Amino acid sequence: MPMESTLNNAYINTTGNLKKKVLFIITQSELGGAQKFLSNLTSHLDKGAYEILVAVGSSGNGDFLRVLKAEGIRFQTLKYLKREPATSDFKAVFEIRKLIKSYRPDVLFLNSSKAGFIGSLAAVFPTRINALKVVYRIGGWSFNDPWPRWKKCFWIILEWLSARWKDVIIVNNQHDLDQAKKLKIKPRRQIELIHNGIEVYKLDFLQKEEARARLIEKVEKLSGINVNAKNIVGTIANFYPTKGLEYLIGAAECLRDNENLVFFIIGDGELRPEIEKTIKEKGLEKKIFILAQIPDA
Repeated sequence: MPMESTLNNAYINTTGNLKKKVLFIITQSELGGAQKFLSNLTSHLDKGAYEILVAVGSSGNGDFLRVLKAEGIRFQTLKYLKREPATSDFKAVFEIRKLIKSYRPDVLFLNSSKAGFIGSLAAVFPTRINALKVVYRIGGWSFNDPWPRWKKCFWIILEWLSARWKDVIIVNNQHDLDQAKKLKIKPRRQIELIHNGIEVYKLDFLQKEEARARLIEKVEKLSGINVNAKNIVGTIANFYPTKGLEYLIGAAECLRDNENLVFFIIGDGELRPEIEKTIKEKGLEKKIFILAQIPDA
């Protein structure tokens, strides 16, 4: 596994313990892409070689915590680390600093933009913890999100500034790597490109007709509407601006007269009321159906 190899090759345990202690930090407890990545990584790490603790911010619905519990991964919640900017952000720095001091990890592994900044700041403020190696894995730069220009610039500055507090930055696509080089986002040691992967031999796919029947049954139960369309366009996404679900709604509106086509959205999130309102205003209640979150969708 490339990520495990990176941990193995880059760091030497400084405590004398044969196991490397890794403290993972992530901002939210809902089960999004970053959480699924972290779940896959921690479940694959050799328990004989690594001692693991996952610290999770207090934002979210707790689904990620339930996954960690089911996998037997030790975790705890960070009270002051939240997704949205808050007065508690400064408290989160000291909360993480205290956890680092008590757990004494060899590696601090940061996931998501906010955890990346606050976690790396905790590792150097008020003084740098020299024995600690800081790894930052980013699934996509925040400054590429659909934000106002000032906010994009603000996040570029934060990423550039905090890069010097990190030993290794991991990106998952060539575009993000090229952007990091162009913007001089440079960690102390190196920036690595490790693509996402899927263990297809472990996936237990349903047959197409069975999957279709289950989805339609769920939709009809939720909406009370009979679905007779031959074709389904589906997506799985948390309801954030970056997912672009408004474009899916726009496509459905253009195709509203095609009776053999419906749209299924599997997911949930903060924008759900707004998305449901848009669907209703456009009269697409019989065209677009929200199935909420489905485990292993």
